[in-house]
Amino acid sequence: MSPIATAPAHPLNDERWTRILFLAAWLANFAFALVGWENTLINQFEFRQAQTALTTAYLPPGHLPLAYETPVFGPPWSVPLEFPLYEASVSTFAAVTGMPLDPAGRFVSWIYFQLSLPAFFLVLGSLRIRASARFLCLSLLLTSPLYLFFSRAFLIESTALCFCAWFLAAFARWLTTGRPGWFWLAGLAGALGAAVKLTTVVVFAIAALLFAFGAWRERLTLPALAGARRSRFIFRTVAAFLLPVAAGLAWLMFSTTVRNRNSNADILNTHFGFWSFGDLAQRISPGYWTRTVAVWTKGLISEAGLALGLYLFIRQRGRGRWLALGLFGAFLSGQMVFSNLYKVHDYYFYESGVFLAFALGVLLAGNEDDPALPRWGRIALPVVVMLLQLANYARNYLPDQRTSQPSTELIDALQDLTRPNDIIVFQGLDWDATVPYYAGRRALMFVNGREWDRRGMKQSVDRLDPAQVGAVVIVAGLWRNTEFINQTMAHLDLGSTPLLVNDGDQVGLWFPKSRHAFVRDHLPSHPYPHLEVIEPRPAPDVPHVLGLREISHRREFSAFRPLPFEASSPADFSGSMLGPEMILNAHAPSEMRFRIPERARSVFVNFGVHDGAYTGKNRTDGVEFVLACRTPGKPETIFYRRLLDPIAHVKDQGTQSIELPLGDSRSGEMVFRTLPGPNNNFSFDWAYWGKIEFR
Repeated sequence: MSPIATAPAHPLNDERWTRILFLAAWLANFAFALVGWENTLINQFEFRQAQTALTTAYLPPGHLPLAYETPVFGPPWSVPLEFPLYEASVSTFAAVTGMPLDPAGRFVSWIYFQLSLPAFFLVLGSLRIRASARFLCLSLLLTSPLYLFFSRAFLIESTALCFCAWFLAAFARWLTTGRPGWFWLAGLAGALGAAVKLTTVVVFAIAALLFAFGAWRERLTLPALAGARRSRFIFRTVAAFLLPVAAGLAWLMFSTTVRNRNSNADILNTHFGFWSFGDLAQRISPGYWTRTVAVWTKGLISEAGLALGLYLFIRQRGRGRWLALGLFGAFLSGQMVFSNLYKVHDYYFYESGVFLAFALGVLLAGNEDDPALPRWGRIALPVVVMLLQLANYARNYLPDQRTSQPSTELIDALQDLTRPNDIIVFQGLDWDATVPYYAGRRALMFVNGREWDRRGMKQSVDRLDPAQVGAVVIVAGLWRNTEFINQTMAHLDLGSTPLLVNDGDQVGLWFPKSRHAFVRDHLPSHPYPHLEVIEPRPAPDVPHVLGLREISHRREFSAFRPLPFEASSPADFSGSMLGPEMILNAHAPSEMRFRIPERARSVFVNFGVHDGAYTGKNRTDGVEFVLACRTPGKPETIFYRRLLDPIAHVKDQGTQSIELPLGDSRSGEMVFRTLPGPNNNFSFDWAYWGKIEFR
């Protein structure tokens, strides 16, 4: 039962049915790649995709700058991680074709994956696996859930995989033939793979060493190596690694040096330093293996595929068993070297999972020669495994791929209320670049935990030019903490309150005082459903005036039909619930101006004084409610006036309701005022307006 035979004795071992299987798998891969093609990147895998997309958005088309921008950690904007070959490919492709950036990134990623398939076919050929088994291995790869999803994600994974696959293919040919062309291809592909993603090339370097070990053991059966000396064999192996190792180290030193210029990017050196490797305790922890084996079965070959592979491995004899064991060792090397990365991120299995798929393919191919199985069983087993892989994909990844998450209110607000060249400061979103990317703004993002280093945050903010800061976004616990703002962002002069808040999601948008006029002018006419406008309190004796745009964003005015086009009060307005209804708190003195609708015949009004103004020790002396009409070219006339004195008159307690016919006052404006009582005493004049409706 060996998958290496070149002249199969059984008709099932010809290429016809495996070619058909491969074609079906490729068509399935292509069809699923198109699902959600125009969707946003906003899903459970958005963090890394958005960062790659943000880098691409700021990369000039047709250029490949080494110190490229990833504007999430403030100036200086260059904090390079990977060699930007994928990002440059996407940027140039989008510029040439006019395709939007998100689908362009998906297309380029998918193309790189497709370009890796011929390389893997050559790799399997170098392992002396017959063509029918090679097609079977590639079919398993094409239907593996991780490769279905992440091969069309906005990520560098498929680019690194492609160049590392060609490195391994060229390395194997160079080692067995000694032809210089293969040497140079191995060096170039390996150098690009190492620069694009070092962790991927490490896995393929281990696979190359395993291949070299196996080739040396079998050298007597390989004509090209039959008379090779050990020194020549070692020379070819070492020589093939020189350029990739040099390129990887050179890029690592360059990118680290550039990143170190930005103190806010320390998290990157930590994240991609010793943290990546984990420790021995993690590697021998049952929880670690429970977590990673779950990824094998969910994202790679399914539970049944893993169980079947183990069963076939036990049954397998001869070279096929050692071949499967070597491929499994190459697969396992990634998570054994970078245990922490593989524990935290599913997509890291993309760089090693190919070898697990190939190991299963080799075992299934060896099963084709097993006379103990009926003919239909030898065909059905690979098909069942592939169908189970597709079922896992449909269950675990396809729902995210199908769902198009719209742009959030926070993104819309930043686009509406800041300029394209503005810098946005974020605290509470870690370094998730989703909001900066879709808002199209550079960002200074403080990683989670940095809020405890307030001196360090202040130093980072102080390095910003206040004229270039468009907004500050604070999420979660500190979103309304004025003390935190004063300690860390006094340089920006944000005032004492955020301008926009979302109580439910605990989000506050603060704006420099110098931007308040710009923000008010650029508030859209339609309200944000969940972001409420909170204007800073004015200085004493300075009227606080709201325009229609601000009013349309504030829920406390929602019971009015139509909305007032202007409202003013020294103390600002607020809302509260009175029973099931929203009311507007309008501490005297206050004023609201309404345009009277053309067809209105009457106006209905609810108003009153809060119970707290006249209960306990609180003693209001009354509030006067006034409705006045203003007609162009005529003096203002009082339409309705009433003093509510709830202490002196019980009937003045609670909500009052009136409906007044407009009569001749059906044009111009109507003004609603609350005024202090007869003694001009403002104490406890806690007035409110309920429903105001022109009918």
